[in-house]
Amino acid sequence: IGLAGLQAVARAFDGGLATILKEVLRGSFGIDAPERLIQAVYAPGWSTAAIAPLVLAAADAGDAVCQAIVREQTETLVRQAGRLATTTPDLDPVLRFTGGLTEHAEYAAALRSALLMRMPSMDIAPLTTAPVEAALALARHGNHGDRMAGEQDTN
Repeated sequence: IGLAGLQAVARAFDGGLATILKEVLRGSFGIDAPERLIQAVYAPGWSTAAIAPLVLAAADAGDAVCQAIVREQTETLVRQAGRLATTTPDLDPVLRFTGGLTEHAEYAAALRSALLMRMPSMDIAPLTTAPVEAALALARHGNHGDRMAGEQDTN
């Protein structure tokens, strides 16, 4: 979402569709020209992901460009989840949201609705384990008890 927002701002600088995100970036980061946008995204410490909440806020404010970004990115995520669900037969039927954007009420509701339309049997539940704990559990017990990726077979 953040990357798509930056791309929309770059297009707006080049005469494309207007977006209030351009003004937000000017006020928040001093990005007032295409050259400054390029300098910013290549600067050490730049976080493209940090732009995503700004895109959501602009969409909430009625910005059509940002609304389209949120819609497109949500559809992409839902397609990816649907593909995973159909290609992984032993997938747990419970989907858990994680990440800062899922704390945005409108985005979380739109994502939930789109997921349920695509996968009506999927249960969407609150996250009950910290992501790092889940990652550690997968690393310890991944591949159904088989050795972890990259581990050499000593037999």
